[in-house]
Amino acid sequence: MTSAQVGWAFGANNVLHSSDGGRSWQVVAQAPANQVIRPLFVFDGQTAWYTLTETQTFTTTAIVLTSNGGQSWTRFDWISPTQFLNSISLFDQQFAWINTVDTSGAQPVFHLYLLGGSTPWQEVTLPGQDQVSTIQFLSQTVGWVVTTSADGSTQVLHMTSDGGQSWTTQTPPLPGNVPVTDGVSFQFLGFGDSQTGFLTGQFSDPSTGAVDSTQVYATSDGGQSWQIDGPAVPANTEAISQVNGWQITTAIPTFAPGIAMASLNEGEWRVQRFTLPTPAESEFSIVTNRLLFDSVISADRTTQVVYETQNGGATWQKLATIPFAV
Repeated sequence: MTSAQVGWAFGANNVLHSSDGGRSWQVVAQAPANQVIRPLFVFDGQTAWYTLTETQTFTTTAIVLTSNGGQSWTRFDWISPTQFLNSISLFDQQFAWINTVDTSGAQPVFHLYLLGGSTPWQEVTLPGQDQVSTIQFLSQTVGWVVTTSADGSTQVLHMTSDGGQSWTTQTPPLPGNVPVTDGVSFQFLGFGDSQTGFLTGQFSDPSTGAVDSTQVYATSDGGQSWQIDGPAVPANTEAISQVNGWQITTAIPTFAPGIAMASLNEGEWRVQRFTLPTPAESEFSIVTNRLLFDSVISADRTTQVVYETQNGGATWQKLATIPFAV
């Protein structure tokens, strides 16, 4: 859910959209014969992208965009059958930065995707020879790539301010309780505006792989610098997302038989425990600390049931049942 009223769902091989708070869902995209939709990228309530992949050759054939809630879609032929999507970064309704992996084993290729341009795909020079693990862009010119060392033990954060023509290495400060020999893995949470954003750094022992700490970093100057934001992320955290206008970072550590939601605000973690609507496999969508949606998959995996809580998990209301195959 991108708001209290508007959201997207991913069916067996289709995309669904809701504009009434998840009470009803309309199929807005269906994969052609012998192709699958994988995966779906949501930018906001109106803008989403998905890729089409052939079921026999397992090659990507196109990337498809809507900017009107699925009423219409624009298809763009894929770069090459030897390229596979690795990650995507969206920052408005017209542009996407895309990182791909080539079947030849060569360095993943990084592209700028320009809608309406004479050359839709433009390759960008990478900051080094290491493999790209993730990307995050704030505009057509400002963005980051995270590269992983050859042995996979650590990652490096690189920033560009000129659309990938040049790169600067960034080193966020090391938390006081982390050994200097630890490797780090970075994951962007996102930006709420052109100046404010968050990322996480997970620090682990390079010889054993044991995680020593996960830290949230924040920027208030458009990513020119990153500062430690609060204590380490609570242990056993399953997922981290951002809510409330991207100003609060929320972690969700699991515990039986419910969930604990830890909110980071003003440098302090506040933990709230609540029960789930059912014990079945589910996926959360957090709009605010009080408004959450839970999609529960049925035992036979033919439907998903959407629940809503408006009081932080104290009570849940069943909203809709969505078939996987329509």
